[in-house]
Amino acid sequence: MTLTLVATADLHLGMTFSSYAEVGAVLAEARFDALDRIIDAANDASADIIVVAGDLFDRPRLAAEIVHRAVSSFRRFEGALVAILPGNHDYTGGPDAPPWDAFMRAAVESRLDVLMLDEQRPYDLREHRLPCVLLPGPCTSKHRESNAIGWIAELADTWSPSSEGAETGRAGDAIVVGVAHGSIEGISPDMERRYYPMRPADFERSPADFWIVGHTHLHRESSIGGNRRLFIPGAPEPDGFDFDDAGDACLVTVDEGRRIESRTIPIGRFRFYDRSAEVHCLEEIEEAARIAPNRDPQTTLMRVALSGGISSEEYRLYTAWRRRQAVEFLYFQVDDRLLHEEISRERIDALYPVDSFPHRLLSELLEEDDVEAVETAYRYLDAARRGGGENKE
Repeated sequence: MTLTLVATADLHLGMTFSSYAEVGAVLAEARFDALDRIIDAANDASADIIVVAGDLFDRPRLAAEIVHRAVSSFRRFEGALVAILPGNHDYTGGPDAPPWDAFMRAAVESRLDVLMLDEQRPYDLREHRLPCVLLPGPCTSKHRESNAIGWIAELADTWSPSSEGAETGRAGDAIVVGVAHGSIEGISPDMERRYYPMRPADFERSPADFWIVGHTHLHRESSIGGNRRLFIPGAPEPDGFDFDDAGDACLVTVDEGRRIESRTIPIGRFRFYDRSAEVHCLEEIEEAARIAPNRDPQTTLMRVALSGGISSEEYRLYTAWRRRQAVEFLYFQVDDRLLHEEISRERIDALYPVDSFPHRLLSELLEEDDVEAVETAYRYLDAARRGGGENKE
């Protein structure tokens, strides 16, 4: 009895990325490319099954092209079966509700062997020649304050994986796999407990040999006692500046001794970097937006928040640097509202007549070495100067 399984979740096919302007279409297409790389990796590993732990799609109602592309990609899988759990974004509303009505019609037309995990019951896969039983917790709405796996804990009181009898849902010597979607206490941010919240104890009480859980976009693995494992595959392709991973899937193998091993499969191509830095020179600004030498800037999205003060000369160099970054990176956004030119004697002389009130005030504050006061006064005076149409530069 052996099993090789590829676990993934949170592909969010159909995500539009409308806030990323001209690169939104590139990022949307990347999610389909990620699905293809997952299938390639599964074929390379001779995987028996691919399990999608929720949010294959970004929302229930999608263009038909998106659904058909997903089916077409899964058709390339050379293993026995694709099993898909409805997540909180593509939740199940019944067999005649989107997106799964269209997905299943397309699957039947293309002869894709897919199993929808849309019911709270054991799915015995021995009819697919797989020594495995799946225990799913499908989502039925976008938000829910309780999880969908409570039935599995109740099942543990009466159901034994060492018992025979497929007709009763018992697994015999099969490998038992829990599949769920939702937040996990201590791992996923869910302060209001609106996303099918689960606790580590929920997994410990179940009869599953290991769990695959979607919704937490960051890749994590942990023990739930003995050889039992919890696998959070994470999103395979980064999808925003709050995403701190490269994007992975997970290969899980169970050998004849029921030993569970795993390997991370790198999938993501794009990478989001969100940086902030207080700077005092151009070199520090450049360092704030630096990426690894082997990282392709054209698959990198960079957001930088800068604060601090730099000299007038370096500020001019910074302006040119900022224009270069906009071309070098796929996407570059800088927030420099808190970055300013340092106020020097030369700067004051260039802006205001020597005997003027602004010149005297700024000069006195500069002599007192009160940097904060100089900068505050400069901002107010500069705003007044520009608002009054005066330009003495």
